[in-house]
Amino acid sequence: MLAVLLSSLFSTSQDLLEPAYPEFGEYKKWGYHLGFMTYDATKNVNPTGPYVLDHEAQNGFSVGFTKLLRAEYAISYKIGIYYQSTPVYKTTLLLRNEDAFFQPQRRDLYRVSRFNFHIPLLVQFKKQLDTNLYFNIESGLMLALIQPGSADTTSANFVTSLEDKRVVFGIRAENITQSWILPNLIISPGIYYMTEPALYQLNFIYQNSLIRYYEGQYVVDNLAVSERSESDTTLSGDYIGISFNIHLRKK
Repeated sequence: MLAVLLSSLFSTSQDLLEPAYPEFGEYKKWGYHLGFMTYDATKNVNPTGPYVLDHEAQNGFSVGFTKLLRAEYAISYKIGIYYQSTPVYKTTLLLRNEDAFFQPQRRDLYRVSRFNFHIPLLVQFKKQLDTNLYFNIESGLMLALIQPGSADTTSANFVTSLEDKRVVFGIRAENITQSWILPNLIISPGIYYMTEPALYQLNFIYQNSLIRYYEGQYVVDNLAVSERSESDTTLSGDYIGISFNIHLRKK
């Protein structure tokens, strides 16, 4: 349905049957990819206690290769392989004066991220705007290959004296799926700019994950005054970002 709608907006029926942009055939099908993204922060689920952690958005990047199929047509297809950083959690904790023997001057940061392979399977629609400028919009699936597993961190502090050191904080996140393949929906508008040595593509990206990347829990406990704080957590895998691709001209 989406393909039919977009093709009606950006192409004529003749474009779909014949190469609308034969100039794209002058460039190599394989291109180089560089991307930057900001993931949604981890979310708390039913937190209890005086310490409710503020989780932070985590930046990431990707490098890899893309292949543009049927590049000369108004409707093209993109596949590839990216090596991409993905977050597990990023959060901070600042203990209150009454809860620790030594009051920290700043928040303690707890952050874990990992690198995984991602595979784009996209449909692309193009429309020429000027002599060397083309609008494009891509949509489809991004398959994240994330191994099942978990990550955790604990932290100890002096609570009532230098002889009283306790574990006061712990956080854990786990990829609970049994499959390595986590599907995500992609929508990505942008432009192509055509030059003599290379074809450049700059796109904005929005990713919506169909399966949550991680679920977990944090606990703040064993403090001098405050009662136990805890919450379940989820990390979606949603992000916004930009993608830069280069296809060199054929020799």
